[in-house]
Amino acid sequence: MAIVDLQSPAKINLLLNIVGKTPDGYHELETLIWPVDLVDLLSFELCDGLLEPWISIECDDPTIPVDDRNLVHRAVSLFFSEIGETHKRSVRVQLRKHIPAEAGLGGGSGNAAVALQAMNRLHDHPLSEETLHRIAAQLGSDVPFFLNPVPSLGLGRGERIQRLEECQSLTTKWVLLMRPGFGVSTAWAYQQLAYFPDLVKGKPGMATQCVEFLRDNQLTSFFSGCINALEIPVFRKFPYLKMACQFMEGKGALLSRMSGSGSTVFSIWDTCQEARTAWETFQSELGGMGWHYIGQLKGTQVASEAS
Repeated sequence: MAIVDLQSPAKINLLLNIVGKTPDGYHELETLIWPVDLVDLLSFELCDGLLEPWISIECDDPTIPVDDRNLVHRAVSLFFSEIGETHKRSVRVQLRKHIPAEAGLGGGSGNAAVALQAMNRLHDHPLSEETLHRIAAQLGSDVPFFLNPVPSLGLGRGERIQRLEECQSLTTKWVLLMRPGFGVSTAWAYQQLAYFPDLVKGKPGMATQCVEFLRDNQLTSFFSGCINALEIPVFRKFPYLKMACQFMEGKGALLSRMSGSGSTVFSIWDTCQEARTAWETFQSELGGMGWHYIGQLKGTQVASEAS
């Protein structure tokens, strides 16, 4: 019996530009992905002998499926298929969720990446980083990022990752995440692009230009270039999310956008106190956000708060 405990961080998309479609029909993206110091906690236990079911997941969030609909389950299954081992041993997973589902924060994708890493560690690293990346890409476009969650440029479907570890300008900034009492399906959000054909014709190179601004510490130019092409279709159905972003911009946020396909909206601030005041003012004047989190970008281990 062996046990591995790992953390799975959240992410936000500071920029999400859609520049076309890939040959296999997926939308072609360029996106800037940043980790946030909000984490799920996962424990993996490799048991001798075969139990039923052979992959068992316990989760403290009853809304999260624990069968093969869960990306952790699929990641473990794909790992065993890759190493060619039949089900001689069982895997038990305990999942403590802090990252909400259908929020655009990559909770499920991060959990899947951690599952691949845990299985590889428990089996004395039979798979290379390249193989883990290939399996991760099969599980979802965001999963490869979470194999090494540092600030990154994502291309293709988002699975082609270029690390941006030298970009330090945002490490002192604070982020306020707000999610209403509903989620947004990623599949649904991308399907809506059929009604907005211009949104899939974004100007290539926007993300690269923003990275250059960031490297040169030109934060005003950087933030002005951060767009999310999915906001238009999602905001049309959920105008409350647009209102939340506009509210934060009116209170002085450096940037306020929807993360990924939503439903989380984020705002970036110079200080924790600014973020906390903005949240309290929003709740007092508008209300309606069921969950919030205040922390820092790039996964720094700092004081943070959530509810």
